[in-house]
Amino acid sequence: MLDKDAGWAVTSTGKIEKTTNGGLTWNNVASGTTEALYGVKAVDANTVIVVGANNTIRRTTNGGGSWTSVAPSLSPAPIWRNIDGTGNTLYAVGYVSSGSRRVRVVRSTSGGATWTRIDGGTMGSTSTSSATAFYGIDVVTADIVYICGTYATGGNSIYRTTNGTNTTPTWSGTSTASPFYSIEMIDGSWGYVVGSASKYYQTTNGTTFSSVAGSGLAASMNVWDVSWNANTQRLYVTGFTGASGSYVPRIYRTGVMANSAASDVVTAMTVNLPANSRLYSLDAETSSANAGGDKSQIAYYGALGVVKQATPVEETNSAERITHYSPIIRINSGTERHPPLGAGEIQRQRLRTNCRRRGA
Repeated sequence: MLDKDAGWAVTSTGKIEKTTNGGLTWNNVASGTTEALYGVKAVDANTVIVVGANNTIRRTTNGGGSWTSVAPSLSPAPIWRNIDGTGNTLYAVGYVSSGSRRVRVVRSTSGGATWTRIDGGTMGSTSTSSATAFYGIDVVTADIVYICGTYATGGNSIYRTTNGTNTTPTWSGTSTASPFYSIEMIDGSWGYVVGSASKYYQTTNGTTFSSVAGSGLAASMNVWDVSWNANTQRLYVTGFTGASGSYVPRIYRTGVMANSAASDVVTAMTVNLPANSRLYSLDAETSSANAGGDKSQIAYYGALGVVKQATPVEETNSAERITHYSPIIRINSGTERHPPLGAGEIQRQRLRTNCRRRGA
């Protein structure tokens, strides 16, 4: 984390929001785009990268004062759904809507200034199915990278490389369960991946993922994000249940997990958000956590685990969703701060992604 106050959020209408007071209030910064934005990554206090639809990759080096397109020339234009990294080594993942190979991965070793496509070889499906897409990414080190998403015939829903900085990284695929939306690796071999229909899978060797028995999640839950707090040694997941008009926002957490053998069954937290809200993103890497969703709702909870509602990013646009939140926030222990999708969503940086424990 860069400091206790600064963080970023992006929306599905191309807006970029910045907080300088730990999420109590948010201010819009001119993004230079109206494309849907789905991911944000803060490299440092000044350098931030956002990604989104129509091959949108934009970068600021002055704390949001101005933004420049740094996207590589790719056709068809990818929809970039997430970004993560460590230091100046960054990865973005997404998909295209046509062609024989739908998934896309690009890498930057220059802090986001330039990008190279690295999804060659056997990665991804050779099917033309629109079901093939990447949504989540976790960069453990510059070389160890995990990606998750959906698959079609011939593909996998989780991919891993241990030589990500090679000219042509070697990707190994695992799991045909689908779809997965978010992945969180606690270390190089122990981690979790979540998705639709209450999917909550664990790996203890980095290659084999299996469903957590008796997970504690509500039935038929759309689980959109998962995040680990190294200080409390708890895992948090978020998402929603229900249908249009009756959505229920949900946040769960495990007990203390000192190692991979500990119980990873989750229990529900009380979420004080308006009825029919949905949550898409989560960051639990500090002593408090932040979650973002539709209707411009941001939730936060502090050391006591009490979930509250924060000030909306855009109170005038009730249809907009927080699609991604990139906190460069560090909350002091014992204090509380206020803190992915279709048209009108505010995208998270996952509430964990752009200031990840390893990436900041």
